[in-house]
Amino acid sequence: MHIQIHTDQGVELQEGLLIRIRAEVERALGRFSPTLSEVGVHLSGQAGDAGDCNPGRCVLEARIDGRQPIAITRQAETLEAAVIKAAEKLTRVFAHALERAAA
Repeated sequence: MHIQIHTDQGVELQEGLLIRIRAEVERALGRFSPTLSEVGVHLSGQAGDAGDCNPGRCVLEARIDGRQPIAITRQAETLEAAVIKAAEKLTRVFAHALERAAA
């Protein structure tokens, strides 16, 4: 499974955070790695409504061999928390899709 991490302008990833993000994606989606060809991680900071700040936004896009890509977007207090939430949701979506395909 190939993981590509992209950031919007103004989002700087320190090496430690980059390692933790990659590890979280591998942990969450590792069991699907035989069928995943690529996972894209798109990170950005985004201003919320009424001046609130939602500093972490993550879009995970995964390509399953022979199927349309699946994309999940999550926001959280931090980039790392947004990645964790997106990876958990993507794991549930994949598990459900594979169960339906096996039935």
